[in-house]
Amino acid sequence: MDKKKKKQQNLSGMIMGGVFGALVGFIMVKYLGGSGEDDKKTKLITIGVILVSVFASYFLGLIIHEGGHLVMGLLTGYRFVSFRIGSIVIIRKNGKFKIGKYSIPGTAGQCLMTHDIVDEPEKVPYFWYHAGGGLFNLLTAVICGSVLLIVSSKYAAHFFGILAAVSLFMAFSNLIPMQVGGVPNDGANILAQYRSAEERKYLLNTLIITGENYQGKTLDEMPDKLFEGADPAGEIGKVQLAMVEASRCCERFDFTAASKIYESVLSNEKIPSLFINECKCELMFCYIMTGESDSKIDELYDNDLKKYIHITEKFMITRPRLMYAYYYIYKKDNAQADKYYNLIQSMAKDYICEGECRQELKVTEYIKENY
Repeated sequence: MDKKKKKQQNLSGMIMGGVFGALVGFIMVKYLGGSGEDDKKTKLITIGVILVSVFASYFLGLIIHEGGHLVMGLLTGYRFVSFRIGSIVIIRKNGKFKIGKYSIPGTAGQCLMTHDIVDEPEKVPYFWYHAGGGLFNLLTAVICGSVLLIVSSKYAAHFFGILAAVSLFMAFSNLIPMQVGGVPNDGANILAQYRSAEERKYLLNTLIITGENYQGKTLDEMPDKLFEGADPAGEIGKVQLAMVEASRCCERFDFTAASKIYESVLSNEKIPSLFINECKCELMFCYIMTGESDSKIDELYDNDLKKYIHITEKFMITRPRLMYAYYYIYKKDNAQADKYYNLIQSMAKDYICEGECRQELKVTEYIKENY
């Protein structure tokens, strides 16, 4: 990603953060500084209520946001796959719910849903599912603002005022098209699909693939039509599909084809920063598997990527697979390789996405048997 694009993303985040800070600051001044109370104990209690309200409102806002996606998705033909707040995720498989841990950098929560395949792009339902989270936050802000006008308790006013501010912040930061933490927000996804009916189909197919993956199918077990239209040089929907296609190539042990896709994605200036880090991880893996030069591998494995790998290896089984290949094939360090091999086996016992887990175990055993 170029510096100009990164600055634009940082500026968007700073503006939204500034708006949120101003709203909370206004509430604190209105209900604390302007109260005229001299009782220090009362003021300390008020400060405590305000701080607790900020944290509680943040988590409530997240739940409401993801709940909005869930409700609006169900109303427009989507089916539940998973619901995540922080690193705690609930999935449904074979009619039963399961709780696990998973996290994606740049996202505080996620409601994944799936749908039947839609052959005509114009008929893909996209707006309400993607907008549901922000609209529910906006509705919450309106309700809390109304309650604020009639509530008599000062502490209740603090809570509802802050929840209104947090909800308003979440609504704007999700509905105004931008990248948040290197990830396109709901507004950006809606805008891309509004501009192109084809994007609706590609993004929907990616959701369907993810849903099938969660239900236990590997990428190689899914129909080819789901992967049609993948283009690493295209818009976000085509790029996402291309990255999934590259993962399918890896599952088929065609690491040369996969590396070409990842290289093309990285040359696409439109891709968000999260995609860049993921592509670099997988391209590094493919380079190791195809015996590329040390300089190519070392150039990818810089300090920024090391930090990203360290953060994600706790939740993503793809990371210990990468590091297993790195130490087993590239570094010839069997002790470190065994550490990551054992980590893969341990994660596999209760990994949240069964299909992805099966893929990674398959590739890991291929490495062990062939290198």
